[in-house]
Amino acid sequence: MIGKKLETLREERELTKKAVATKLGIHESTYGKYELGKREPNLEMLTALATIFDCSTDYILGLTGVDALQKLAANIDDEFSERKQELKKIIELMSPAEIETLDRIFDLVLGLRDKQSG
Repeated sequence: MIGKKLETLREERELTKKAVATKLGIHESTYGKYELGKREPNLEMLTALATIFDCSTDYILGLTGVDALQKLAANIDDEFSERKQELKKIIELMSPAEIETLDRIFDLVLGLRDKQSG
């Protein structure tokens, strides 16, 4: 069970076995045995794996079903939903001139973002 979880976590983060092994300071074949279930990581390795994959040791061990990325995504969704409702209320109270100004600001922000990414 740990092996499959490690493989899934590694693949979700688009890491190679070699990259994980290097971060752990072990040989790729040793890490490969963890994923194949032929060897289990000790507590030190388990803790290091949790750090690398940004999840809890409980998640790796199958004691909890939610990893840190899933929790973060849920929190972002909740926060975004709350912000969206707040903005909707504010915009409903704005005059047409204020909405026009806000629209220009939004266009400026998008333009800056495009310049930074391009």
